[in-house]
Amino acid sequence: MEEPRHLEPVPYSLFQGSARRAIQLNPELPAAHLWYGMFLRDQNRLTEAIPELRRAEQLEPLSVLISLNLAYTFRMAGDTAAALDRAQRAVELDPELPSAGVLLANIYHARSDNGNAEASLSRALDHASGNPHALSIVACTYAQMGDRAKSSALFRQMEQLATERYVSPYDLANVALLLGDEERAVDWFEAAYRERSAGIVFLRNEKKLTGVHSERLRLLMEKIGRG
Repeated sequence: MEEPRHLEPVPYSLFQGSARRAIQLNPELPAAHLWYGMFLRDQNRLTEAIPELRRAEQLEPLSVLISLNLAYTFRMAGDTAAALDRAQRAVELDPELPSAGVLLANIYHARSDNGNAEASLSRALDHASGNPHALSIVACTYAQMGDRAKSSALFRQMEQLATERYVSPYDLANVALLLGDEERAVDWFEAAYRERSAGIVFLRNEKKLTGVHSERLRLLMEKIGRG
């Protein structure tokens, strides 16, 4: 089996400069506004991120990726009405995309609309079969919604898939952490760091780490901060 390839992380300052330069060269390029908006959001600069993502949406209104990122950013900003609107649009654009259904379920759950949350998550699961990353985000959402049985069952599916094909240790760690297995979660976060897994750069912003006091995790976060 071919080993997965992982890119070295790009320094934030270099990425920011490149995104700004791309917008200067072509202000009508949707991808430039999208990626710069995502960069700003991941730096928690939400008031700057939203206009960039809105501009990307104006330039490419049928992009599911832009709708998803706007929904996620609005949710981070606490505007669940706007988040719900964009998440519903993303599902309309691509009904079979698990991440769209999961985000929609999360927003419904945040609005205490548990019936629609469960229905959206169930539909997302239907389209996640055999996809380890999709299974991980569905499993995390079930755990966050309090359904540990379904989350644990999906986690076992991921572990079985890991014996047959590559499964990101970052995805395994996220589910394990939400199921309360902190030691194994940190093992996998460390493995994700060693292999430069793409998701590891987002670990600093993970709210699920609140209340985790592992010394190994603290040291790992310091390494990521220096990266």
